Amino acid sequence: MQKLLQQITADMQLEEHYHTLEKALLTLYFHNNCTTKSLAYMTALPIPIVSAMKKEFAKQGWGKHSLTKKGQLAVMQYFQLSGADAELYLQLTTDDAFRIEWISQNISEISTIYEARPIADVTIDQAKCTVETALKRALLALDYTMLLNKRILCLGDDDFISIALAFLIKKIAPHSATKIVVLDIDRRILSTISKIAKDYELSITTDYYNVHEPLPETYADQFDCVYTDTPYTLIGAQLFLSRAINALKPEAMRHVFFSYAKRSYQKHWELQQSLYAMGFVINNIHYDINNYEGAQILGATSQLFVLQTTEQMIPYIPNQRKFTRPIYTGEVEKKSVVYQCNHCKNSHTVGTGNKYTTITQLQSSGCPNCKNNKFSQIKRTIQPLICCSNAHGLL
Repeated sequence: MQKLLQQITADMQLEEHYHTLEKALLTLYFHNNCTTKSLAYMTALPIPIVSAMKKEFAKQGWGKHSLTKKGQLAVMQYFQLSGADAELYLQLTTDDAFRIEWISQNISEISTIYEARPIADVTIDQAKCTVETALKRALLALDYTMLLNKRILCLGDDDFISIALAFLIKKIAPHSATKIVVLDIDRRILSTISKIAKDYELSITTDYYNVHEPLPETYADQFDCVYTDTPYTLIGAQLFLSRAINALKPEAMRHVFFSYAKRSYQKHWELQQSLYAMGFVINNIHYDINNYEGAQILGATSQLFVLQTTEQMIPYIPNQRKFTRPIYTGEVEKKSVVYQCNHCKNSHTVGTGNKYTTITQLQSSGCPNCKNNKFSQIKRTIQPLICCSNAHGLL
């Protein structure tokens, strides 16, 4: 069916790519009946294009305002929707209040699984997101038609987004053919996710990968979307996104859900320049999704970019050779933060080269003077480090 959708796209001279037809067909399948105006609204397409699209669907015998039995069967087989929960799909995609309630109700169901996540390794910029955040990120794949009958890559997954995605798929379409792959350098992450996937019969595979190395051919040009929470340095983001481009199918309208620390306006501008130079379109920026447990990111939050590929993608860092520059925050810059104990008012410096390298460590130990574990930040300094040309980082 994909080849047929591609042919229809070519016949229509549709700039938006066959992915748009997939979205329209899913909408017709779950909504049963859609006027041209309502379908245009739900697919964010001009009415004339939607009208022409419907005519093409009718030519195939799939129906126009609603799907025929032939159309329903074609869509069901293509997206593997046998046993799908149509009501849940509709509520999650159309009812914001229900969506919030659903997230709240399901946090407890998977919280036990998330408690198995290994302790964050701050030397490679790991910071575990909350369970609520993981579910919100997973729902983005549903929003952008990247959940059903897709191949999804989690490039680094200390947040266990793969688990949240698989959990969501089982709720909506338990027989979906979606495949989820996790690539990470942290073997603790890989072994834990593998065990969970086996225990809960989730369609997740894991493999060891150091992002400094070229992406193996096995994973090149294979994926519809990529989730990645990159190191909080510009070069780290550029490297991860370059590998994401290598992993994505070489066609337009593939997606990258990219989490990155909030930075100054200047650094934000530099990041956006890199995104445009690589060929990405910034579809959206979410500032209210990413929250982390005890993170060193400012305010324990970060921003989430929804990136869309174009026909001309250019990785910032080539895939032909090993990348040797440092990419993690502790390798690229020296950060120190002075915290004041809220009880005795003694000051303690946290950061590389100090007794406590993170505020979490200081809080766990308590103030050396009075054992209080509540502190206020009073000073923060960042110094760039001289990069060593032959330094090797980790994913």
